[in-house]
Amino acid sequence: MLLFYTGAELDKPTYRRGILDTLSYPSGHALEYSYRRQNIDPRLVDTDLKGRRAAIVFVDVDDQNHATYMPVRLAQVVKHSPLAGAAPRERIGFTLSLGGFVTYPDDAPNPQNTWHDDLLPLDVSRKVDGHFRYFVIDSNFAPGGAATAKAWEDAVAAVARSSKLRGAIFVKLDLKNLDNPNPPKLRSVGERQVYQLRPGKVYGLDLCVYQNPPAGGDAAREAKIALTRSSELLEVGQAFQSAVSGLAQQTALVSCKRSIEKNLVALGVTIDEPVANVVNTPHPFFLLRISLPWVVPTLIVVSAFLGSFFVALDADTIKEILPKLANQSGFISVVAKWLGGAFLAFTAYLGFRKLPSGQ
Repeated sequence: MLLFYTGAELDKPTYRRGILDTLSYPSGHALEYSYRRQNIDPRLVDTDLKGRRAAIVFVDVDDQNHATYMPVRLAQVVKHSPLAGAAPRERIGFTLSLGGFVTYPDDAPNPQNTWHDDLLPLDVSRKVDGHFRYFVIDSNFAPGGAATAKAWEDAVAAVARSSKLRGAIFVKLDLKNLDNPNPPKLRSVGERQVYQLRPGKVYGLDLCVYQNPPAGGDAAREAKIALTRSSELLEVGQAFQSAVSGLAQQTALVSCKRSIEKNLVALGVTIDEPVANVVNTPHPFFLLRISLPWVVPTLIVVSAFLGSFFVALDADTIKEILPKLANQSGFISVVAKWLGGAFLAFTAYLGFRKLPSGQ
């Protein structure tokens, strides 16, 4: 299993938000990680890492410069930049498909130390001349993982005990269908990863929020949450929410307006930072593709054509194209008009139910 090490130092806001975002997205979502070529184990240079299983390891360094290793998420390498021939300081991009959350016990006094002793021996392969050099290595480490809400809660409760993210607010998002248990389909459009939504349908956005309870009897802290969208094609119920210290679970309704075009809409979550000038919140967002399935406009065009054709079919036309049925041309014309009316009614049904209403 490949290990991707990352930290959350106060002077590295991108790293802090990266680890918080990693804990926010559902399984299957792809995130981008990048490391300089010189920080990748040289033994990996001549190998294709696509498809390899991986784990993202959060390195928490306290004020005494003591490191604690906390694996937080399982993943799989989808693709990466070429390693061979890259300059030492050139950044190598990795696209990781997120899997389950690494499991942590919910009854341990110090859950943040659960996996530390398993990862500590790997420091030998990460050091060069006594200094840490490699942050992407290969290993035999294989932690357990799960994609459940309980696994997420245990993982973030452990990370919240860390030195660097003790004051962070953790969020978990899940987009779901309301009429069936399967989540919306995740598709690739070019270099983008999008969730396929249908016009005229309503979806649910499950939102879990966790922050450390106040210590020493202090007042509970409130997290102000805003759900934002980039287009009016998307309506979000309860766009402004709040949660107090501890665990909070809420669901917002996401409604897609009718449209015949293929639209990309961003749906994001923003949280007020509890401490000024310090990144303590994630900023996850989904790219949503709102479009009709191709079969609907195809049926509309075909049905409208057939309806118009059969309605216009009179007895004289039938005599010309079917001379052998000239004696029944009047009856056939009546049947054709009834059939054409049925096709036009079906076209109207598809239009009223599936196409934009103009509102």
